[in-house]
Amino acid sequence: MAIDLGVVERQYHKFTTNMPRVRPYYAVKANPDFEILKTLQRLGAGFDCASANEIDLALKAGADSNEDIIFANCCKFPGDVTFA
Repeated sequence: MAIDLGVVERQYHKFTTNMPRVRPYYAVKANPDFEILKTLQRLGAGFDCASANEIDLALKAGADSNEDIIFANCCKFPGDVTFA
């Protein structure tokens, strides 16, 4: 799959320009590509994570665990909760 990170960046700016008081949180499960995560983190997005693996990917991309990550899966495994 080819991903144009320029498109990701333009879409992020379009979102934040039209909704300046809303911080976007990217659903990592939609596409956990590391370059997308790094790009969105650099731009200021947060991350909606549903598992310990997704939290780990967001952290490796530079996310702050207290400010940038929402652990929002309705069914959580005990190990994932402990990790979070």
